Amino acid sequence: MPKAGISINGVRNTTISGGAFSDNVTDLYLGIRGTGANVIVEGVECNGASRAGIWLQGSAANVGGATITGARVNAGETARALYSPNDEIHYVNEVRISDCDFATRYLTAVEVSASPTPAANWSFSNVTCTARGTPFQAYQFGGQMTIKGMRLVLSDGGTEGYSAFRCYGAGAMIVDGLMIAGQTVGTTLDTRRFVGSLV
Repeated sequence: MPKAGISINGVRNTTISGGAFSDNVTDLYLGIRGTGANVIVEGVECNGASRAGIWLQGSAANVGGATITGARVNAGETARALYSPNDEIHYVNEVRISDCDFATRYLTAVEVSASPTPAANWSFSNVTCTARGTPFQAYQFGGQMTIKGMRLVLSDGGTEGYSAFRCYGAGAMIVDGLMIAGQTVGTTLDTRRFVGSLV
């Protein structure tokens, strides 16, 4: 299995428009560099990744930003559809995600985080996340995260012990329009260990 469909380290000003990636470890890896970065991903399709459909990470501290629109991700049984890992050094600011579908056969579809130090804004608009346990999880994002129009779908009814929406760590979160569908087991919201404001 190929390691990545596209793997870019130190990207600063790049646009990826269209394209389909299938059966990689990570379909699209973006290591973003620079506080004034302008990375745009639009209309990509990712299928069958074994680790992550889209992996978003800073190549240094306090980088940004990135815009992802119109992505369609269907990750495999061991992969997150969108992943931005928790790392106190390598984290991404100013991320805007809209009109996307993030699905996986794994427990978690979207897992995003930043450094515990103050990080700038993330936003999600008109996004669907589908998974078996926790379709959406955000933690230690520091700054403000805005969610407007998000649909969380629990495949196979969900998983006992998991929550459809989970956030923890420090920060400010604004949620406007959250719908949870298909859940028969587990809990809807888990905000334990969240310190900050949730509106």
